[in-house]
Amino acid sequence: MYEALTGKPPFADENPIKTILKHLTELPRAMRKQFPNLEIPAGLDTIVRRCLEKNQDDRYQSMTALRKDLELVRDGKAPGKQKFSKKHQIQSLARVSRWGLGTITLIFLVLILIALFGSGDSNPFSDAQSLDGKSYYYYTHGQYDKAAPLLEFGVPTYKERVAQDLARGDTKAALQDQNLLAENWQHIGKCHLMEAKKASSANDKATAREELAKALHAYQQAMPFYYEHGGIWPRSLTPEAVQGYAEVLTDLNMTRELSQLKSFAAKWHISI
Repeated sequence: MYEALTGKPPFADENPIKTILKHLTELPRAMRKQFPNLEIPAGLDTIVRRCLEKNQDDRYQSMTALRKDLELVRDGKAPGKQKFSKKHQIQSLARVSRWGLGTITLIFLVLILIALFGSGDSNPFSDAQSLDGKSYYYYTHGQYDKAAPLLEFGVPTYKERVAQDLARGDTKAALQDQNLLAENWQHIGKCHLMEAKKASSANDKATAREELAKALHAYQQAMPFYYEHGGIWPRSLTPEAVQGYAEVLTDLNMTRELSQLKSFAAKWHISI
C-alpha cells in the first residue's frame, strides 16, 4: 500500500543487509511528511502505518477491519481508534521462536539474494559490528530477546574471518577474531540467561528452561576459547563469561561441568 500510494518502498538503503535491518527495527516516516506534494489524507496515512506496525498485534487483525477503516476514510471520516498492545514499541529481531513466518521468509529471501548476487557495498564484518552495537542498546534497555538475534547475525562472519586468518597462517589475527567470536557467543548466552530470569520471575518454568538451554549452548561455544586463552588474553571478558556460565550450570544442576568451571575460576582468581 505504501509503495502503491507513493511510488517508493517504505524502507531502502545501500545494501540488502541494511535494508532488512530497517524493516525490522524502524517505522517508516508518515507519508504526509515524506511526500507532502501527494496530499495523502491523514486517515489513509494512519491506516498504512498501522499495516506496517512491527508488532503483529498492533496491525489489523482481519481484512474486514481494514476494509471498514478504508470505507470510513473514503466517506471523509477518521479511521477507528487503534488499540495498541501492552508492549507496543518499535520492534527489532525477536527470538526465532517468536518470529512470524513473514519475517522468517523475508530474512531467508534476503540472505539468498546476497548469496547469489552479492550485497553491493556491504562489508560483512562492518555490518556485524554495526549489529553488535545495536544489540548493546537493546541489552542495556532490558530487551534481551531483541539483542540476541542481532548478535547471532555476526557469528558466521566472525567464523569465516577466523578460517581466513588460519588459511593465511596469521595466528595473531586468528586469535583476535576468535576472541570476537567468543565475546559474541558469551553475550548471546547472557541475553538468554537474562530472558530465563525474566521467565522464572513470571513463574513461566517452560520458557525459563528453554532460555537456559539456549544460554547453555551459547556459553559452550564461547568457553573453549576462554579455557585456552582467557586467563592471559588482554582485556578478556573471561570473568563475565565464567560468571554467566556458572549461573547457567547451577540452574541446570550440571555439577560436573560446574566443578570444572570452578577449578578454572580458582586458577585465574575469578569469583563465582
